[in-house]
Amino acid sequence: MENLLTKVARVCNPRGILRQDYIRTEIDTKYGEYGHGDLRSDVSEKTNGPLKDLMMALLSDKLDFDAQILEKAMKGFGTDEDCLITILCTLDPEEIVPLQTAYADRYERSLEQAVKSVRVARFPNQAAHCFISNAGDCSDRLL
Repeated sequence: MENLLTKVARVCNPRGILRQDYIRTEIDTKYGEYGHGDLRSDVSEKTNGPLKDLMMALLSDKLDFDAQILEKAMKGFGTDEDCLITILCTLDPEEIVPLQTAYADRYERSLEQAVKSVRVARFPNQAAHCFISNAGDCSDRLL
């Protein structure tokens, strides 16, 4: 069963909506400006379960958000291949190393190990190599 975070990411990320830092910053700032206090604290204290996971992910910075989406896409039964392609193969070259660092900081293993550990039918051995080699947009070689 698909969790809420990957479901929302799957629907919105093809257009890159959720990967834009300015949206998170604007929402967090406006919440405080309108006198509601700290949004992250309120979400953490007043929500739970899948909604809390989704809201906290949406309030994190872009690299941490991408790391969370990648982990959810690779976790459990089946791999969300479209999610992996959307994130891994649309990164700018200068975003790759910071994403690898963010993933390793959060999950205490390398992103390369995680990608290599999942069996992806459409690109069994190419995804990790493409991503790790800073190849930029490699989706044409993966489909």
